[in-house]
Amino acid sequence: MLELSTSTPRHTATTNWLWRQFTLYFGAWLLFGLWQGANASLGHLGDTPPLPLWQPLTWALSSTMTVAVLALAVFRFEARFPLGSGRTGQHLASHGIAALLFTLLHVTAMVGLRKGVYALFGQHYDFGGAVMLIYQFQMDVFNYAVIVGACAYLRTRHERRQHKMDALRLARELSEARLA
Repeated sequence: MLELSTSTPRHTATTNWLWRQFTLYFGAWLLFGLWQGANASLGHLGDTPPLPLWQPLTWALSSTMTVAVLALAVFRFEARFPLGSGRTGQHLASHGIAALLFTLLHVTAMVGLRKGVYALFGQHYDFGGAVMLIYQFQMDVFNYAVIVGACAYLRTRHERRQHKMDALRLARELSEARLA
């Protein structure tokens, strides 16, 4: 049977590269969440009654995987409203609002995931109210700032690399023009 494919080798290579990046990105976040969950579990070793392993793993993974998804949105947002680009003052208010939204989305998704997992185990999850929201807010503002800082670093590094490549291309074109 004849199979027609509209994808070019370049398209396939790009798609494969994107899937590898996607897998590495979320795989790294998953490992980080498992590590945090294992550490939280170790912190509860002496509890009476003993804490089931699924609980600290749920706490950690619900948070880290939610942040993994939100970090992609922050990356796009920082590209649209870059800090350190000469317009930092203009973009600071936007980032303040985005940090609040980051917290609300993180807490909503995290608590929803936890409630779902707890329900699967026949348990009830209680987030803890206003005190926990304040605690989570200060952690999320810090996390947002770290993510934005990483995005700004990656963007700046890419721009510098692109500038060097442009300079090399122009030098090569100038050299070729002199030879012609």
